[in-house]
Amino acid sequence: MSPAAPASATDPVSGAVAHAFRRDWGQLVATLIGLTGDWDLAEECAQDAFASALERWPRDGVPDRPGAWLTTTARRRAIDRLRRETVGAAKLRELARLRAADGDGAAGDPGEPGGTSAGAVPDDRLRLMFTCCHPALALESRVALTLRTLAGLSTAEIARAFLVPEQTMSKRLVRAKRKIRDAGIPYRVPPAHLLAERTGALLAVLYLLFNEGYAATRGDDLIRQGLCDEAIRLGRLLARLMPAEPEVEGLVALMLLHDARRAARLDGAGELVLLEEQDRTRWDGDEIAEGIHLLETALRRGHAGPYQVQAAIAACHTGAARAADTDWPQIAVLYGQLVRLAPSPVVELNRAVAVAMARGPAAGLALVEELDARGELSGYHLLPATRADLLRRMGRRAEAADAYRSALDLATGGVERRYLARRLAETASDIFRAPGVRAGPPRSSVGRTQLFTTTRGAASMNTVTSADGTTIAYDRAGEGPAIIFVVGAFNERSTCAALADALRSRFTVITYDRRGRGDSGDTSPYAVDREVDDVEALIAAAGGAASVFGYSSGAILSMMAAARGLAITNLALYEPPFIVTDGAPRPSADTADRIARLVESGRRGDAVELFQTELVGLPAAVVAQFRRSPMWPALERIAHTLVYDATICGDGSLPTGLAASVKVPTLVISGDRTAPVLLEGARAAADAMPHARHHLLAGQGHDIDAAATAPVLAGFLSGVR
Repeated sequence: MSPAAPASATDPVSGAVAHAFRRDWGQLVATLIGLTGDWDLAEECAQDAFASALERWPRDGVPDRPGAWLTTTARRRAIDRLRRETVGAAKLRELARLRAADGDGAAGDPGEPGGTSAGAVPDDRLRLMFTCCHPALALESRVALTLRTLAGLSTAEIARAFLVPEQTMSKRLVRAKRKIRDAGIPYRVPPAHLLAERTGALLAVLYLLFNEGYAATRGDDLIRQGLCDEAIRLGRLLARLMPAEPEVEGLVALMLLHDARRAARLDGAGELVLLEEQDRTRWDGDEIAEGIHLLETALRRGHAGPYQVQAAIAACHTGAARAADTDWPQIAVLYGQLVRLAPSPVVELNRAVAVAMARGPAAGLALVEELDARGELSGYHLLPATRADLLRRMGRRAEAADAYRSALDLATGGVERRYLARRLAETASDIFRAPGVRAGPPRSSVGRTQLFTTTRGAASMNTVTSADGTTIAYDRAGEGPAIIFVVGAFNERSTCAALADALRSRFTVITYDRRGRGDSGDTSPYAVDREVDDVEALIAAAGGAASVFGYSSGAILSMMAAARGLAITNLALYEPPFIVTDGAPRPSADTADRIARLVESGRRGDAVELFQTELVGLPAAVVAQFRRSPMWPALERIAHTLVYDATICGDGSLPTGLAASVKVPTLVISGDRTAPVLLEGARAAADAMPHARHHLLAGQGHDIDAAATAPVLAGFLSGVR
């Protein structure tokens, strides 16, 4: 049976049982193993004791000493089980003989977890840890077995800590218990001359135990403080047992320096607060002082090891009065030393973060990409989360959003999932706030509550009347052959301002507000043909012929205009969102109708949410966070136009007949860092049009970078391949 904490509930009894599980499980199992010598029996009887508590405490009341009640109940259950077995009497006689030989009769009251022995063994749990860490067991088995029996972690939780499948971990635990039984490994703290060889695995146990409490692998609570306290308590105990071992002191220092930040790691709503944003006045000064003292004591011994180096890194953080004062170059150097002392992909990932902080996100991202290519951290959510953060800092928002989605798919802890969902919502809102085109470095946060930019440089606003009488507003700038920009959902004519500015020295650039948004009018009912008429009216205003550049859903609209035979001289399309990948999710055929019904009923926010989940592909949890952003009302104001883009996109299928009707020279552009489904769709579209070719932009995603796109677009329009 896998140990599992009783489900938390609002009633006091269930809460008391859950609290007792977190506090007493390890001591209870350790005591029962000492009594019976049977690991599986100890776990089963401990589990039975908690089941009995859930049954009897609501009727009889919570006992004054819950741990004593649980231990007595479990011990009686174990003795009854042994007596019922055919070999039970022999087991009991052997148990009595072994306890007499080991002098265990002087042990503290087994009915009270936390009671200590008057003999050489100071704590049942420490005896259990050393038994689990016997050199006859593989290192991974030593750590896993202790986390299972002492900390009460389930097999699934331990598997996530080791980044292995749950089935693999289950087999590992079974083999470890069988090895202890078959090899006759004694249940005791080894004599002093054997302690050193057991220390490495024991320290790993303590640190993994602490980490499970510091960042829980499952559940809604990020911090399981009982596990942190237990790891620190046992670490201090071990330091007293091995007073000259610097790595023991280094580990205790490391745990204390991390635990000192506990109160600042969550906000009032229980949400994660990053290190750089924490209120440092809430850090525990006493724990920091104790940790620094232990670290200095350990370093003076002259034998630096991995835990001392990690403690030195933690000390760099706690020693900075402000986040801006953090000595990141020194931290990067220390991580380099740690990679040499204890090489692992997780350490390399942490080093990449330090390098990014010391030398810039591009330097860190290069290390992350190398690590990702090796595949050693596949399934580890912090790899895509780190990549996402670095991409976001570099202004590559679409790629960052994809990476946040990957991290969200892998994360299991409730607090971490909510944090990643918020980050994804913020990144996605950045995409919609300043959609389509990046002119250069990431913008500052000033004015980010505005949905659209309004600067139009030297362009002049004009209007043209479409076939149905709708007024279409457009900007015109530059001299030379005309090119008309057709934007996608959530965009208006200012979206392409930077790209237009880069081209107007050689071309007459026309950017316009599609009907229903910006300064343009609208006429019901909507029809795609009416939007094609708008393009035709703009071509006439440009002099009777023009090239057309379409972005995202605007690229599909541009294809429709070309297929109808408008006077389009050249057609350029940036990532038309066709879905040709087998098994890829796609919007339903009635998405446009459902959006229209929501708008008509006044549920404009729900209409935006439906578009974002079914057509943009954002997770529902992310959109829920997004709805609380200050720019959401601006999205609701243009919700009716989402019907138009949903109608244009349909179910995402590539209409081969339409593509075959596009007879003009066509360039389909996509970034090599875009979502794979968009890249495949762009390539398929280029293959389906008779005079089209595909161009891959290095280092680009779904956003249009003006500096990267303008030369390619200008070359195509000028006939340069």
